[in-house]
Amino acid sequence: MAKRTKKMRSRQKYNIRAIQITVALVFVFAIILVGALFKIQVLDHAKTSILASDQYYSTQMDPARRGSIYDRNGIKLASTSFVYRVGITPKHVYSRSKAASPSQIEEKFADILDIPLADVQSAMGKVESSYEQLAKNVPEEQGKQLEAYLQENAVGGVRLDKEPKRYYLNGNLASQVLGFASYDEGEIHGRLGMELAYDSILSGSAGFDYAARDNYLSHGYLPYGVRRDKAKADGLEIVSTLDLNIQDILQEDLESAIKAYDAVENGMGIVMNPYNGEILAMASYPYFESSDPTGPPSGVSAKDWDQANETTIQWLQENAWKNKNISSLYEAGSTMKTLTAAMGMEENVTSEDKVYNDDTIQVLDAEISCYGGGHGYETMEMGFWNSCNPIFVQVALELGVDTFYQYIRDFGFYEPTGLGMPGETNCIFHTNPSILDMSNLSFGESSGVTTMHLMKAFGALVNGGKLITPTLVKEIRTQDGQIVESHTPEVTRRVISPSTSARVRKLMQGMVEHSQGYTNAWGYNIGGKTSTSTDELEGQITISFMAAAPIEHPEVLVMIVLQKPSNPELGGTEAQIVTMNTCSRILDYLNVDRAYSDTDIYKFGKSIATPNLIGYKVTDAAQSLTFQQISVKAMGENTQGDSKIKSQFPAEGTLIYPGSNIFVFSKVPDTTFITMPDFSQMNYNEIINTCNRLGLTPNFQGPLDGNCVSQRLISGELAEGSSGLVGESVSFGSVVEVTMALDTAG
Repeated sequence: MAKRTKKMRSRQKYNIRAIQITVALVFVFAIILVGALFKIQVLDHAKTSILASDQYYSTQMDPARRGSIYDRNGIKLASTSFVYRVGITPKHVYSRSKAASPSQIEEKFADILDIPLADVQSAMGKVESSYEQLAKNVPEEQGKQLEAYLQENAVGGVRLDKEPKRYYLNGNLASQVLGFASYDEGEIHGRLGMELAYDSILSGSAGFDYAARDNYLSHGYLPYGVRRDKAKADGLEIVSTLDLNIQDILQEDLESAIKAYDAVENGMGIVMNPYNGEILAMASYPYFESSDPTGPPSGVSAKDWDQANETTIQWLQENAWKNKNISSLYEAGSTMKTLTAAMGMEENVTSEDKVYNDDTIQVLDAEISCYGGGHGYETMEMGFWNSCNPIFVQVALELGVDTFYQYIRDFGFYEPTGLGMPGETNCIFHTNPSILDMSNLSFGESSGVTTMHLMKAFGALVNGGKLITPTLVKEIRTQDGQIVESHTPEVTRRVISPSTSARVRKLMQGMVEHSQGYTNAWGYNIGGKTSTSTDELEGQITISFMAAAPIEHPEVLVMIVLQKPSNPELGGTEAQIVTMNTCSRILDYLNVDRAYSDTDIYKFGKSIATPNLIGYKVTDAAQSLTFQQISVKAMGENTQGDSKIKSQFPAEGTLIYPGSNIFVFSKVPDTTFITMPDFSQMNYNEIINTCNRLGLTPNFQGPLDGNCVSQRLISGELAEGSSGLVGESVSFGSVVEVTMALDTAG
């Protein structure tokens, strides 16, 4: 008994000790727990609060929609859409309302996002993952469709991250004017052109929503949570002054001319309304696509292009991305004689019938002569037509240095044009000009100007004398169409009187009439001035033509500049033919009526048989046909000015008419089909222009000053089931007989 009692006491003592140890351990753990809680809740309160907040609170950005850019007719040039990145937290993806089963949700995801069902099922199976990406670059329409499905069926566990994407909808049209924009750090930023110049107007400001939420989209705001948000402000829209159809005409004619005359430094051109300064078209070659700014530009094969190369990017910056109309300087050449004549007439030191001696003139230690020899005694008007340098030197000398250069300032050459585009440069003139400096400038040498400065000055020459600031913006408006700002012409100053302006237009009209009829703008009264300037260091030339059309009250000023054609014997006449063709097409598009004269009918009735051009260089073939008013158009991206011709349409011996194209290729092309147009009631030029645009050759029957009354296919291939009638498919290069009549009434 005593032994058992002793044993029980020993066990009780052990139990007490165990309890004491347990209590001690509990006490120690309690102290540790309290310490940890104290550290978390007191010492690390700020840190743990942030961690907790990050678990419950989140910021959802709502990016602003960048404003679209339109042409003057409402055609969208640049716009913004949104793309989505879609991800899931697999274990949270289910319908809280039990409106859809897991398999139905998976099938719907695959259907809306257009991805394999197996990929969705694989992602859904990763239940321990906090985030699995299902798709990226999901178009806005699909993203909204998915968003609607999730809300309708109370499906959680899905994250849709929205980001804006800029779209350009018209290939390479107006690329240097529009520029481009790219997505960076949550926003789209303008990088070039109008996108950069008007970035703050187009951008708007992003909104955000900061709140405690669960994992169920907009249904997921947690009760009693603090919510802060800021509404987005979408960017404003810009309606530009550009006319996409005129832009297309300018770019097509400029590119054709550059290839035809093998212009090594390419070229540029502008179309402007001289009465309000609105730019209708502006281009410099080579063109790029704003939607793919580092892709191969026009005239460059994709297989030879490395867009990731640093040298490539530098070349793009200096050539394709560069709007040469505002950022490249060149000697104005003889276009400057128009301004010298205007100054002299305004100051009454010269007149159209004042007689000058065109012999070589000595100014200080320099001799200045007429290109190609002098014309003896002639009037200022004839000197303008013949582009004689000494005559305009004499006009400038009569004006004097101070008066001459004050006019140069008044015409805007010493100040920015006011267009407001990035990359604009100012002209270069002598700081303290001498009599020799003035003499050289009187006919366009010893200076550097931009095409835009010349266009602005010529606007004043032909519009009645007012210097008007050019613009690319017609109006700015909200995205729901409310107008914020409308453009009104900004007159800087009056430079010459309306009467002097009328006399200048008459000089320009006479110059075209005097130039042996080098035009295919028959029926339109167009005035202009040729120019050829020479790079004295390299011996290369720049040729250009400034045209006002129609000259009585110009709707457009058109200037095309071709830089350094491979043949140094070319001159302003070649640029004149190109520019007059552009004017003709633009006035047709603007529905300006033609009035054919007997001389016009005689000239465009002089048809020729198509020569054999196979084996010739494109530029040699083009120059051989220039003065017969036939254009050689290089087709295909690999056909350049120095390419050998391997195929041509129409074939040798085909009858062709002035104004027509001969289409040439550096390799034999595959047969392509076009839709036969309806020439009904079109006049000669309208038919020629339509055929040139599509790749057809017209053969005329009947009076050429009439309108089309019937047409039929003469030669060419037919697509299966086609009879060659209007609206049916015929091959590129087909020849169409067009019957004309003077009176089709009844």
